[in-house]
Amino acid sequence: MPGWQIPGLVPALSAGLGVPVDVENDVNLAAVAERAHGAARGRADFVLLWADQGIGSAIVLGGRMHRGATGGAGEVGYMPAPGAPTARETGRYGRHGLQALTGGAAVLAVLRSYGVPGADFRQAVANAAREAEGRSLAGLRDVAARLAVGLAAITSVVDPALIVLTGGVPLAGGELLRRLVEEELHALTIPRPPVRLSAVGGNPVLAGALSVALDAVREEVFGSPVPA
Repeated sequence: MPGWQIPGLVPALSAGLGVPVDVENDVNLAAVAERAHGAARGRADFVLLWADQGIGSAIVLGGRMHRGATGGAGEVGYMPAPGAPTARETGRYGRHGLQALTGGAAVLAVLRSYGVPGADFRQAVANAAREAEGRSLAGLRDVAARLAVGLAAITSVVDPALIVLTGGVPLAGGELLRRLVEEELHALTIPRPPVRLSAVGGNPVLAGALSVALDAVREEVFGSPVPA
């Protein structure tokens, strides 16, 4: 987005709009929504994986969003993955790592290689889950194994109490894909966190943004944040 990297972005937006403004990562907001009224409700430690056209994650530890030293925690699309090109081959912001292995374009290509039809990756995943046998099931298992590779790396480092799947790929694959991902993950790691599908309806990013805004209002009005 032009101008997004300017110094003093947040004050400039606040001044232009005439109201307080905060800026947050979209996947982090989805995790906020999941913790407020979704699959991670009441959980102090969990990881959310957003698997769609792009790949990202949010990490909540001790009830707080873990952002990292530069705010880049959770950018797992750039994480090196077996069988995928690295930044050396594609450039720093090229299609490499987990993004090249499990992003929407890769998922569509994988499922088409198994003969699963679909105009886009969501449709192809839904078709494979609906068929749920033969080559369609094998293709879906391949997708699950790819997702599990990324989750295994996260799990080995973070050891989360729960993993929540959201985004176009897992939501189109439903319970079958969730189960396959969990099986593949538990075959790869010593910790075996449960894997759950998102329980937030509608737009989880918007729901998370509303939760953040409501917490800010409560804190301003009542002088303390809403209890977790």
